[in-house]
Amino acid sequence: MGSIVEAARIMLYSKNISKTLWAEAVNTVVYIINLINRAAAARKLMLRQFDIKTAFSYRDLEEDIYMKQPKGYENETQLVCKLQLSLYELKKAPRCWNKKFKNMLMIFDLKETKSDPCVFVRNKNNQLLIVIIFVDDGLIAATNNELVDIMVKYLKDNFETKEGELDHFLGIKIDRRPDGSIFIHQSSYCKCILERFNMEKANILHIPLDPQHSLDPNFSGSF
Repeated sequence: MGSIVEAARIMLYSKNISKTLWAEAVNTVVYIINLINRAAAARKLMLRQFDIKTAFSYRDLEEDIYMKQPKGYENETQLVCKLQLSLYELKKAPRCWNKKFKNMLMIFDLKETKSDPCVFVRNKNNQLLIVIIFVDDGLIAATNNELVDIMVKYLKDNFETKEGELDHFLGIKIDRRPDGSIFIHQSSYCKCILERFNMEKANILHIPLDPQHSLDPNFSGSF
């Protein structure tokens, strides 16, 4: 599975972006995940996550693109390779994949939401179906498990898809409780950050600052 940061990066289609757009993309991903989980808790929707392997390679290119011979496959000539399928490093790859996935969902009568191109909804005969896709990681929310299973089968018929019960999505831990409520957190991510900086064995504090410390709003000195 990917991460929130990776999903935000792909949403922007390019690495040359401003910090403002980066923050907006990350916030959008987090907001959508929170919104779907709130809807699932309120309506008691069934949840399932899925992962589409090598998603970008499913989209045929709309123009001719050539590349240098890849390292390890050179034949000491000036010949170049003509791509038959999209690759992850192509700037148009995310857009091509999104178009491919969108067209496939439209056949299933799912409609793209106006607020976000990564969220698709179908509400027929009081049977609600929501599909979210970020890069190659997806989430299905539906009124019942039968509808979820139908959607999963449709995905597997079109792509190499791995699916399972929803517990982690884009680095966020999702716990569904017996009363139907949903608790989301990033304890695993926090643990990884501590391990990265060799602080996993640091002393735990329940408060971030000494409660006896007096804060002076007029203080302008340096620490």
